[in-house]
Amino acid sequence: MTQVGEGHIGIQIDGDGNTVNLDLPHLELTTHPGRRRPARTELELVDPFRRITPPVAREEDMASAWRFLHSEKRIAVRTIIGRAGAGKTRLAVDLIEKLETEAKPRWFAGFVTAKELRRFIDTQNLSAWGWQAPTLIVVDYAAEQAATLKAWLSELASNTKPGLPPLRILLLERHASAEDGWLRSLKEDGYTDVVSELFDPFEPVTLRPLDESANRRRVLDDFLTSAAQFLKVPRPNLPPAGVDPTFEQSLAQEVWQDPLYLHMAALLACGAGTPLIQVLV
Repeated sequence: MTQVGEGHIGIQIDGDGNTVNLDLPHLELTTHPGRRRPARTELELVDPFRRITPPVAREEDMASAWRFLHSEKRIAVRTIIGRAGAGKTRLAVDLIEKLETEAKPRWFAGFVTAKELRRFIDTQNLSAWGWQAPTLIVVDYAAEQAATLKAWLSELASNTKPGLPPLRILLLERHASAEDGWLRSLKEDGYTDVVSELFDPFEPVTLRPLDESANRRRVLDDFLTSAAQFLKVPRPNLPPAGVDPTFEQSLAQEVWQDPLYLHMAALLACGAGTPLIQVLV
């Protein structure tokens, strides 16, 4: 028996009734299918994996992430930051959904848990890893996994296997700086820093806030409908644009630049029967 190349396993079996179990290193990613089912509680209604309402004003963020996935780099890493509730996880969920429906060849894409990050690097030297399909790995709460990520990236930076499909790692976190803190700790010390060369770019990319009143209104409008239907209550009225100056001033506050807070305001207005203006003030 002759084999050409690397990473092959040759098996010869004599006789009948034999069983072969190859426990090869493998990476487990998840899209949390259980969390894509219809919401059963108010908390589940705001779960980004359920995608209860369509994304608003995320076209530029999605386009940038799509270019990152399809760049010429073989291995590329990007950090996306934004406040709690800004929509980082939802963006990644939508990106995976877009890959599942539009990308050819088919991508292996999903979220990786902290436990799986550690397990995989303990079973596989990533400098010799030969992933078989275009791969997107999403790491939520990346700062908590900085030590494991440093080991991952140090080994990946030494991976020179030819002919491998794209590998993309997307790090999600509330805060990050290229100058200090957890993100800076991923860089290698010394004269040559090959880890930072994996990033595209090394500086974190900030998720765009909902700056325009029209976009905030769209988020409120969509979620008021969904929340009212879920709770089986009358839908609260959303004042027409420009009619109520007090409402407009309240909606312009910085706190309402993130979708989650608008969702919570809509849910409170529906659940408690509180006028929307009182919730926003």
